[in-house]
Amino acid sequence: MKHTMKALAAAVALACTAGQCLAQTTVTMTAHGTFSSGFDGLGLFINNEGALAGHDFTLSLTLDATRMTRTWIGGENSLSDAAGMPAIASGTMTAGWGSYSWIVDGADAYATLSSNHNRADMGANGTNVLDGYGIWASIDVTPDAGSPRFVFGTDFAQVIDFSNFTGNSSIYMSIVVPSIPCGGPCPGGSGSSAPATQMFADSLDQVVWSHASASPVPEPAGWAMLAAGAGLVGLARRRMNAGARGAARVQAA
Repeated sequence: MKHTMKALAAAVALACTAGQCLAQTTVTMTAHGTFSSGFDGLGLFINNEGALAGHDFTLSLTLDATRMTRTWIGGENSLSDAAGMPAIASGTMTAGWGSYSWIVDGADAYATLSSNHNRADMGANGTNVLDGYGIWASIDVTPDAGSPRFVFGTDFAQVIDFSNFTGNSSIYMSIVVPSIPCGGPCPGGSGSSAPATQMFADSLDQVVWSHASASPVPEPAGWAMLAAGAGLVGLARRRMNAGARGAARVQAA
């Protein structure tokens, strides 16, 4: 295990030396609740083409703030797409018996933290680089006047736990396979429609806003370099092991 971690670190270092890394400052929203509607046409979380209403879920959505434009005016702090620098979004949906993760490089994304309205929201859409599926995910929480005040300041570098609130809150997520002709009924739809999983919840149990700064990591565009680096490290280790075995045989003889 120790050698594997060293090999991975060496591969990451090789990728970063090639200029494929960025220091990351991320913002994350995590929501827990129960689906009010939805249909799992892809069979990712329950039986294929099953209804999702009534199933508990956890949705986590993260944006790389270093690749977005920040607008900070009064009690409103927001992130939006930056010209010439595609946003990176990632996340995980866990529900039923399954979990689905995504990374979108070049996302249409946004996030807002408002002390004026005691609310937060976040959303992103694009193509998952892990499997090519189309992704749309959003989280919104707007406590009403009868709820406690949760957002006292709009600095993203904080943790805010929206618990025991009343008011408006929701998540929406869709996962869509690129449209392909099926020649008949397609999973998750009819005719030649693209198979999809969609889910919605209009009353969340808990929403947490959080912030993190991380060490430089490879960008999605640099993953090929990371894989190549891992391969080179592995090849070097195999040659070293082969040499050690050969030396041992010579000594034994």
